[in-house]
Amino acid sequence: MRIARTLMRGTWKAGRAATRAALSVSRDAAQTDTAEAGRRWLGVAVLILVATMAAAAGWLIALPTALAAGLAVALRWPRSRGLTWPRHGLRGELARRMRLTLILGGAGAAALALRTTIPDASPLLGLAGLGLILALAVTVAGSWTSRTLRQAALRGTYGARLAAVLGVQPSALESSVLDNRGGRLTVTPTPPGAALRLADLEGRLALAWPEYEADPTTSHERLVLVPVSADAMARRELLAGSEGMIESIEHHPTPAEAVLEVPAGFAGTTAELAKAHRAATRVLGDGWQIQEVRGTELRLVQGTPDPRPSAETWTLPAGTSPTAAARYAALARAQGLSLVEWAPEERRAVVANPLPAAVALRGRFAELLRTDRPWEIELALAFAVDEETGAGRIDTVTLLRVPAVGTAAEKRQATWAELVAAIPGGGPGWHSEEEPVTGAVTMRYGVPRSLPGLAPLADMLPAEVEPGLWSNLPLGIDPQGDERGINLKLGPMSLIVGPTGTGKTIALLALMMQALTRGHDVYLTDAVKGGADFEVIRPWASGWAETLPEASEMIQAIYAEVTRRKGILKKAGLGFWADLDEATRKRENIRPVMYVIDEFVSLVLPIKVDAALKGTEVGVELEEQNAAKALLAAYAGKIAREARFVGVHLALACQRPDAAYISGEMRSNLTSIIQLAKPGTMLARETLGMAFPGDQVQLAAERLAELDDGQSRGLAVMGADGGDVEGMRIAWAEPATLPGLLAERGVAERAPQADELEELVLDLDEIDFELEGVDEVA
Repeated sequence: MRIARTLMRGTWKAGRAATRAALSVSRDAAQTDTAEAGRRWLGVAVLILVATMAAAAGWLIALPTALAAGLAVALRWPRSRGLTWPRHGLRGELARRMRLTLILGGAGAAALALRTTIPDASPLLGLAGLGLILALAVTVAGSWTSRTLRQAALRGTYGARLAAVLGVQPSALESSVLDNRGGRLTVTPTPPGAALRLADLEGRLALAWPEYEADPTTSHERLVLVPVSADAMARRELLAGSEGMIESIEHHPTPAEAVLEVPAGFAGTTAELAKAHRAATRVLGDGWQIQEVRGTELRLVQGTPDPRPSAETWTLPAGTSPTAAARYAALARAQGLSLVEWAPEERRAVVANPLPAAVALRGRFAELLRTDRPWEIELALAFAVDEETGAGRIDTVTLLRVPAVGTAAEKRQATWAELVAAIPGGGPGWHSEEEPVTGAVTMRYGVPRSLPGLAPLADMLPAEVEPGLWSNLPLGIDPQGDERGINLKLGPMSLIVGPTGTGKTIALLALMMQALTRGHDVYLTDAVKGGADFEVIRPWASGWAETLPEASEMIQAIYAEVTRRKGILKKAGLGFWADLDEATRKRENIRPVMYVIDEFVSLVLPIKVDAALKGTEVGVELEEQNAAKALLAAYAGKIAREARFVGVHLALACQRPDAAYISGEMRSNLTSIIQLAKPGTMLARETLGMAFPGDQVQLAAERLAELDDGQSRGLAVMGADGGDVEGMRIAWAEPATLPGLLAERGVAERAPQADELEELVLDLDEIDFELEGVDEVA
């Protein structure tokens, strides 16, 4: 009986407390949460109930005790940790049902276990069940009463103002749930009539309820009002004091992922921001960028910062003049903001709070671009920490919008180079990249690179003849100090382009010197200058053609050798000449061949035959020369296309690779490209486009601009099929010293006899091929 009295007394006290909590609705019922108090006391009541049962029956009823403990935790622990059960929607209903199931299940299990353990416990169980049911009933009633009275109080307090601001009748709020906890006033869902008026909600709040502003999370599903902030008050004052220049203001807040304090008086200059970024990197780690400076707060984000932090869209009156931008820019500056977009035709102006350093740099760019409208330029800055010095610096400047600077590639590159020079810390080493789709220009920091003023050829030649190095032909030194040249395995056919005075002859001499010291047979055709520039190495050449007839005979002889080697490889069942065994190569006299044709375009350029000369002796001679030129062009195309696997390598040199004479098919087979340039002269993009494929033209222009010191000859850029484009200084040696260099390395002289070439010339009737384009060229 003592147990029964104790249980009944405890249950009654718990139920009474729950009842009082549920019914104690004061006048300010909107500020209390009696339902939560009822649930809290219900948890205590059930815990006392089951604990008393456990004490009466011993530990044989561990299951109900565990359920009771779980119930207590479910009701008490989340709130003690700042958590809450879901209260709205399907999740809230499921949570309520789960709590009720826990309560009833725990009570039922306890009753079953207690009845099994204590047969005469029926009175005790009846009292316990009655107390439990009473507590449950009081809690449910209290919760329902509390919600009803709370909503009534909230509607009485806020309903009239809400209805006025939302432009609806007060009755429209009856289908919504109001809540004002945490200083936020929420209406769920937003009344249907008000959902159509959310666009100008801020303006109506400013007039009818200035203590509040709309939260950014406001939507058709839920209306959220928060106490007005200092920024919102400033916007409202601006709107009121704009004298009709602004009709409305839409704020676009920019969230910050981290905020650091900076000293008072922080001006946000480039030097200060770089130093602050370095400090932020030490605290937060890599990957953070400064997005905004607000007073003494430095706001940071990971990744790419928003170029328009704290942006506001100002709605302009109809008929605003396009020339009024300066007035709006001044109005923005008065608010500590910058005009970043001006669109009066759309009745819109956008202002933001970009970094002070970005605003200053935008002003410099506007001066260089000769515009008095800096808002037409939009840029973003990113900072980095220098790995060597540990100091902060600008890493990239991205031009998102810029006034038109023309379409000529060389002019655009010159403009970007001028802008780079205006960047604090900008200069040599920086490079610019244009995004073809968006038009954005990214100016990126780079370590200044340079080429040696001279690259001695003697230092790049092997000490003795090295046939095993046949595929590697170094032609110069790159900015890293490494040898750079042609890899015949990757780019077996070459195009070497250089206007007069760029060092094309020096490059060809270096190419032939490297080929001779690596076991090649070298053949030269120079029918324009008669081979005068290469006379010093003539004794070591396997073939020499200095007239058009000789050039025609030589190219036929070379192609005959290609045909002969094809037959040998076919017979051996192999696909590459170097796979032949050494005995076969020696017996068949198969070595790599470097076939150089200088001034190729001039050589194959047709001679225009005047109609008056046709049929005359001179006219016939000119037609014969044109036929020979067409033959040369056709054979050159076939060699470029077919000879790579038999070890015959073609190097065409010209001043300008005109597409009319170097066809697209032939160009696609000339996969090692070298372009030379005069110091201090920028090559036009169109000129580079004749030599390099489209994806390499921009890189070639950047490398030339970056590495040109304005005085040293032999500047060149080289691109390989599928590879990068890199600059180099072409290897040089005094021509008179070349015979000595060859002799020192044991390269034997070889003066070809005329009968040797005649033996290589096959009857054209025996060669099954079609001379493509002969009729057209002729």
